[in-house]
Amino acid sequence: MLKNNFEFCFISKPYLWNVYTSNLIPNRMKKLLLMILLFVFAGVTTLFAQTRVISGTITSSVEGEGPIPGVTVQVKGTTIGAVTDANGRYSITVPNNSTTLVFSYIGMKSRRLR
Repeated sequence: MLKNNFEFCFISKPYLWNVYTSNLIPNRMKKLLLMILLFVFAGVTTLFAQTRVISGTITSSVEGEGPIPGVTVQVKGTTIGAVTDANGRYSITVPNNSTTLVFSYIGMKSRRLR
């Protein structure tokens, strides 16, 4: 009934309308909303594409000592960092423009790797 009354009132108008649970939404607005959502999705995926994940294992150079837990891995010039686990493994998400990682451990000299 609502749809019939609505069509009678706006039969000569150039808009296409749909009736959804008493809400009137023009098709043009639905297309605009869809376009906005696609642009937002594209922007978010672009932001995530600007980083990369670097992972590895820190081991002792002395034979038989194995992995070193608790080593700090940091991107030079930022606050982005990670700490190795009990098996010496780490995983860090870095910006694409980062070129140097700094590895530091208590009682040892820090080392920078490019």
